Amino acid sequence: MSTFINWYGVNRTPNTFIGNVAGVVPNLSTLATKLSILASDIGYFSISGNNIEAAVNKNYTVNLVNYSNNAWFDATTYWIDSVGRKTGNIGADGFMHLANVKVGFFPRATQVIGSQSFRFSTIEGTLSLPSVTTVVHGTNFSNMPNIKRIHIPICTQIATGNLNTIPLIEKVYCDPFLLTSNGGGLNASLLTAQNQGATIVGVLNFTAPNEITDLSHSAGTLNFTPPSSTNVLDFYEVYVDRGNILEKYLPYSEITASGVTVSGLLSGDKVYLYACDIYYNRSKSNEIII
Repeated sequence: MSTFINWYGVNRTPNTFIGNVAGVVPNLSTLATKLSILASDIGYFSISGNNIEAAVNKNYTVNLVNYSNNAWFDATTYWIDSVGRKTGNIGADGFMHLANVKVGFFPRATQVIGSQSFRFSTIEGTLSLPSVTTVVHGTNFSNMPNIKRIHIPICTQIATGNLNTIPLIEKVYCDPFLLTSNGGGLNASLLTAQNQGATIVGVLNFTAPNEITDLSHSAGTLNFTPPSSTNVLDFYEVYVDRGNILEKYLPYSEITASGVTVSGLLSGDKVYLYACDIYYNRSKSNEIII
């Protein structure tokens, strides 16, 4: 089911994707109410399976609060705000206890407030919150079984009590201020992450690598010329798009060089890479069809 707002100048390209909530958000007007905006601020609304997508044309600041106690959020599998219409805060208990959520993408959210916003969430891979400056309370980032990296490159405040019980944690990217903010030493929560084996990276440069333009596939391997980069390249995220929006935001695998075998690729798969440098600045490659 699709709904259009038909007048000149309104964006109708989907930019907001929320998984598994169509049962409680069945139409454009309901979504507008949930986001505290007008129906006329949404130029397009569609349901595919039990997922919704919309063209949201106005920033919304409604806190993403109490997911675990609200049928609107309970079964969420992803919330992708691709152009940053969600501004302001991620509220208390925002993604807490969501057993099915794999991706939360909010590029312009600026604070994580309350407590336990991402605690116990099953978000996978890298949690990137590039505009967050402040993590107000403890336990916002803790007990996350699937997270490998937390990307908060301009964050200058993380309350004590965060970043514990994250068994797969590899890196935390933050503002360099936090490297010496604790009496000349590492922020207490970052120290907790470091004690679990994480590398703490103070982000010194925001220049993304150049784009890969010659990605190709041969006998199960992905081949390309490593791009030039201001900062040292770290790894490459492999995306395999089989027509599901989640696949556009959840890496299929990671590789460290050209010529590496990527198993499980199928005929017709759309494949592309993101080259990631040591500060998790990223650039997308050309797309190929297997």
